[in-house]
Amino acid sequence: MGGNPGILGCLFGLAGDYEEFDEIWTKNAHAWNHRVADFLVEHAAFSESTASNMAFALGAMTEGFLYQVYIRHTNDLESFSGSSNSIAELIATLWYRTIFLKNPPERSASRVARRISQSEDN
Repeated sequence: MGGNPGILGCLFGLAGDYEEFDEIWTKNAHAWNHRVADFLVEHAAFSESTASNMAFALGAMTEGFLYQVYIRHTNDLESFSGSSNSIAELIATLWYRTIFLKNPPERSASRVARRISQSEDN
């Protein structure tokens, strides 16, 4: 994403300008957030309601962060505009700290992110 932030900008723009694309974006984001919520219920012992609320909040914060880094080029976040892998690792670490209230075990944040992304839809 960092190599071509224009694509992300187009996606954000399309979601705002075209109803059909907005529906696709919304449906996919909704499905992703439900996978995250399922992970939170299973691995963090959250209630379904709490897991759902946290998943949607984490998703919105992540989307906002990526928008500010890659599209707006917010000066305060300039130090985060490294490689896509380092951004993903940062987000995974922040999520882990938010969910489990502690630092992730060494080199596990990426594994947690992969596990969420590979969970099945319910």
